[in-house]
Amino acid sequence: MGRHVWVCLGASCRRSGSPEVFKQLEDALAAEAVVAVTRYLCFGACAVSPNVVVMPERLWYSYVFPEYAAPVAEAIRQGHELPGLAQHVPPMIRDEIFHKLAQDGA
Repeated sequence: MGRHVWVCLGASCRRSGSPEVFKQLEDALAAEAVVAVTRYLCFGACAVSPNVVVMPERLWYSYVFPEYAAPVAEAIRQGHELPGLAQHVPPMIRDEIFHKLAQDGA
């Protein structure tokens, strides 16, 4: 597996549209053999929800409302960051989640 895309489905992210974001990313990236899209219970960054994490690149997108799912999918396909949706999460939270996902083999 090349890339792993995690979509937070915690309560705050769900209220902000993450189930729709998950479905849109899953559909948009279905043809990409090296990308898996997976639900995540909660990243703990509720203030900037919905959140999407891309591994192994260690990219974290926040405020990924359903209308941003298509540009996020395209950025994932191309392997680059969308600056307007990145860098909203404190490094302590980001690093902890990145570490956990890396340990879990994401």
